[in-house]
Amino acid sequence: MRAYLGADWSSTEAACAVAGATGDARLMSGRAEPTLASVRQFVDRAREMVGVDEVYVMIEAGARAWISLFHAAGAVVFVVDPKQARRFAESRSSSGAKDDSRDALSLAEMCRSEPHRKKQWEPDSPELQQVDVLCGLQEQLTTDLGRSKQRLRDIVRAHMPLVERALPKDLTVGWVDRFLRKVPTPWHARKLTRPAFDRLLGRSQAVTRDRVWDALQRTAAPWLDDKDVANAIATGVRVQLDQMAMLDRQLAEVEKQIDAVTAGMERRTRAETMGGVAMKMATALIRHGFRDEIPSDRDAASVQMGASPVFVGSGRRRDGKPKGVVRMRRAVASSARRATYLLGRLVSQRLNWARAMYADAMSRGQKPATAYRRITRSVLRIQTAMARNGEDYDDARYVAALKAKGVPWAAAL
Repeated sequence: MRAYLGADWSSTEAACAVAGATGDARLMSGRAEPTLASVRQFVDRAREMVGVDEVYVMIEAGARAWISLFHAAGAVVFVVDPKQARRFAESRSSSGAKDDSRDALSLAEMCRSEPHRKKQWEPDSPELQQVDVLCGLQEQLTTDLGRSKQRLRDIVRAHMPLVERALPKDLTVGWVDRFLRKVPTPWHARKLTRPAFDRLLGRSQAVTRDRVWDALQRTAAPWLDDKDVANAIATGVRVQLDQMAMLDRQLAEVEKQIDAVTAGMERRTRAETMGGVAMKMATALIRHGFRDEIPSDRDAASVQMGASPVFVGSGRRRDGKPKGVVRMRRAVASSARRATYLLGRLVSQRLNWARAMYADAMSRGQKPATAYRRITRSVLRIQTAMARNGEDYDDARYVAALKAKGVPWAAAL
């Protein structure tokens, strides 16, 4: 016998409901606060209400603090996807009514349903927790850096559109910083000579210097005749350049820490034996694909990373093929989806079989993103086998396996 507790949380409180082995779930009075004492009180009350010692808790994903509190309070915690919880609630009633109390009752009923209780939640190892924190910080810094670059482009484009178009995609290149600090507006470029310009751009390629110089010579902004106005714009340019430099340094520091934390992990060193997989991709595999134990299902990692598609439909057509459409799997973290796309792209640049697989996808009219996800799905199957067998990547062995299976696009490899 055990008690089944459903907890519908917000940032400041959680509505709780409890159910026994039989009978309807009951709403618990009051709201739990996000403190260990308060959560422990609700877990103890659930034990008393049902008359058991063991308490199972069902809680929606997205609140690491609430999940950790219920675990620390002595409950066995099960985390469910919010969309799945909504679908379960809709299956129990057609009214469409929804509030915290109803959600808590539904979660308690869901907790009582054994098929809906998957693997119980356990705290990650300290190494994985560090990876999560550092990767989250890396993503935030990368986003902030991208926004700062875009703001800088907007400022330059407003007064020097040709120059902005001539600048490289990566605005953190050293010569871009020197050039825009010296020439932030057409007013500052009036007395700039070609030799001085060439010194600013330093060791950049000659074709780059010619392109930027030509753009600068064709730029005219007669509305910027006032020195003070030009200097005000220059201040905005310098602010963005300073912010970009700071974010770039912080990003390098965080990536150095990620490298140090994951350097000793066997999963990283083994993953990196495959061409196209380096520190960032290996870390993404550890974080999203192989977080816990090695999966027995060869496609488990690709499901967790969004590389395996979802079929939506039912029935069959006259030719015997299923009715419906295949869609991208979106019920995964956005960082996992980005890693899936990038992994397929990087591997297709390094491995011949992946390049051939991409060419086959293009010949069949598939989109590049779909092709990259197909490649990543194959990569994750290989990585699963490597982890399970304790072996490094063997390209010749995999190509031979493709040929033995008669894969058409692998015949010429």
